[in-house]
Amino acid sequence: MDLEAVFTMTYAKKRELGEMAFSQTEYNGTGSISSLKKIIAQHDAQKIFLVTGKKSYNESGAASALHCCGLDRLNTLRFQDFQVNPKLEDAVIGVELLVRFQPDLVIAVGGGSVIDMGKLITALSAHAGGNYKSILKNSSISAQGPPLVAIPTTAGTGSEATQFAVAYLDQKKYSLAHHSILPDYAIIDPELTYNMVSHLSLIHISEPTRPPVASRMPSAA
Repeated sequence: MDLEAVFTMTYAKKRELGEMAFSQTEYNGTGSISSLKKIIAQHDAQKIFLVTGKKSYNESGAASALHCCGLDRLNTLRFQDFQVNPKLEDAVIGVELLVRFQPDLVIAVGGGSVIDMGKLITALSAHAGGNYKSILKNSSISAQGPPLVAIPTTAGTGSEATQFAVAYLDQKKYSLAHHSILPDYAIIDPELTYNMVSHLSLIHISEPTRPPVASRMPSAA
């Protein structure tokens, strides 16, 4: 695919904090996942911190697509051990891993919860060792984490295009809000979404009578 043909948009409205300006570059369209190679090269990234769901990463076709983008040739640390409703304590584990790993780039691939987790970890990593509960409650962000690439595999959540990240603390929902939380890049490739829609449709058809299990909290998509 010719990357010049990929729709690329830099948001016209840039947000500023002090002397820092925040914007997002979006790659949109079938095959736009190939633009990840361009982003990796642009940052000369050798170490990738990868945030994914436990199952959706493979089921959506994202694992295969990122493999084709050369991710298998890079030093990649994958974080997937968190719940579908992002908890602050899970994000803190991710922050600790990221800080030790020191990646050049963070990539979040999945549904809204996965992308929110990627945004939380990236934002909080700039305040490592701080009072995370206070930061979440007050949205007291004063520094920016490493570059973040958001790649949605479900349609409609829009998490890749917002400056908010949802997290739960003591069973209460909070929204961490700051201009710097907006991912630096968003890659919206409908082929990844199509795969997930087909997979979810098959589950619905083959398991129509499965009773809900109230005590089980689902894993991140």
